Amino acid sequence: MTGAMDGDVDAATIRIYYESLFLLCESQEEFRTLADKLVDALPSGGFSPYIAKVAILCEMNAGAYSTIEQLNSRSVEMGVDPSAASYLKARFYFDVSKDAVKAMEALKPILAQTSTNVSSNRLEASLLSAQCLMASGKRDKALNELLGAVKLNPYFAKTFALMAENLIAMNTQLEKARQCAERARLLQPESEAIVKSLHSVYEKLVSEKERRHEIKVEWILGCRHRDAVEQCAPIT
Repeated sequence: MTGAMDGDVDAATIRIYYESLFLLCESQEEFRTLADKLVDALPSGGFSPYIAKVAILCEMNAGAYSTIEQLNSRSVEMGVDPSAASYLKARFYFDVSKDAVKAMEALKPILAQTSTNVSSNRLEASLLSAQCLMASGKRDKALNELLGAVKLNPYFAKTFALMAENLIAMNTQLEKARQCAERARLLQPESEAIVKSLHSVYEKLVSEKERRHEIKVEWILGCRHRDAVEQCAPIT
């Protein structure tokens, strides 16, 4: 097994630990205390920059940071690399501050990467950029961003889940939305978020089918009514 694979396994394990802690803890303070103990328990040199980013994301999801300064301080403390730090800032602005404009600004250094050997931050930045565009109502641009993300990694479930969500909102390619949601489910069947996305697609498809059926019925009834009126009209 290569070092990269080892790092991926470690990151997945750390994510499980942190998410388990989050579910078990009754308060953010308790979560932060146990999270710090988990960091201290890791072997020296075993806490890679990627795992540090995952840990901070879990802490952010738990509400551990109320200011960007707190996040920046934690990133320095955990040894997060500049690219990951930019991504974490963008996530803070988007998830915590609800400011898509600042989030896009924070993503610019990552999105400017042109190397073919881009880091995972580049893919994640593309997805977050798409979410910012979706939140701003720029759905066509968001779709282009997601298509670019597919080129970076055609096996990343979240890309297809977001694409399905975006297409549903556009309400123009519902069948394509279904295909994207089902591909996301195939790639990551254990994800509750993706299952919900697929459910939303099917609800939308059923709703649209019923709407078209109602329109067709109304049209048929309208035609019959018109024919009846014409038949009853007095001859002049």
